[in-house]
Amino acid sequence: MFLKISICIPTYNGAIYLKECLDSIYQQTFTDFEIIICDDCSTDTTVEIIESYLKRDYRIQLYKNEVNLGLVGNWNQCIKKANGEWIKFLFQDDYMEPNCISKLMSYTNQDTELIITKRSYILSDNLDLSNKAFYEKNARTLENTNVVRDRNVISSNTICKVTAKNIALNFLGEPSFIMFRKDVVDKIGYFNNELSQICDLDFTLRIATNYGLVYVPEKLSHFRVHENSATFRNTSSKSYIINNIDPILMVYQLIYADCFLYFRNNISFFDKVRLKTYFKVRVYEAFIKSKESTTNKNTFETVAKKYPEISSASKAGFFIKFSSQLVLLKRKILK
Repeated sequence: MFLKISICIPTYNGAIYLKECLDSIYQQTFTDFEIIICDDCSTDTTVEIIESYLKRDYRIQLYKNEVNLGLVGNWNQCIKKANGEWIKFLFQDDYMEPNCISKLMSYTNQDTELIITKRSYILSDNLDLSNKAFYEKNARTLENTNVVRDRNVISSNTICKVTAKNIALNFLGEPSFIMFRKDVVDKIGYFNNELSQICDLDFTLRIATNYGLVYVPEKLSHFRVHENSATFRNTSSKSYIINNIDPILMVYQLIYADCFLYFRNNISFFDKVRLKTYFKVRVYEAFIKSKESTTNKNTFETVAKKYPEISSASKAGFFIKFSSQLVLLKRKILK
């Protein structure tokens, strides 16, 4: 049977909100879908909850990973198991409005590869003020880049320019806010396992800078931010990687990867210079901070060994003698 959509839910110890997530799927007005759940060796009651739903709906397919694949690996596992023409991710903590899939399908056509909805965050009461302020006021979005206006179709050229102005900032949104055609993965690849936190930005940019996107100005999915989420677990346990390694690997892709060739051909000379300067400054900053611990040092050396351009940039930053100079340079570049 030909399926229109695979709703993909990667799970790992997500029992607390999983029922709300699954129930929101059963409330959909559009019903031609399968539900692909890949569980990454959960140790709570996640699997038991899923199995209780399996008994009443043939559309659910549960895959239990034999070993823990990690966040990105499990996202990719979901894609590999999906059979639908379109893939709609929904994280275990998140939920959809009843008309979400129906509305998204109304925007599909043969030229569309990626659809993105307006973002909606559900913030936990226990979040500290700085995190709340980020999501409520400071998060970069398609809306505050001023490219949306009254348009639904945003060209790849426009996305290229916005990407160059917002280096390594996720203005497109988390996977729960996107739907993409499955066969686009054959053209741009899977989620990049080398990235810990902005793997979704890298993946979505590979689609959007080459094929553009369709924007739906409605809050159809809701992304929950809480202290036990994967985002916050990553932030606390991988702060050096997230704040230092992820940005330089993301920019490395923009400067050198074949999948971003169209991007490089459609930004200005000034933006190319700015991008390369950002890369050099952030590499040297990561190099300086790698000296703070053996773990950081080993992480940086592993990355530098794999990518000679990163190794060269770390040695070329000797002229930046003080951390205050790094801060000023970053501010100037990101203006």
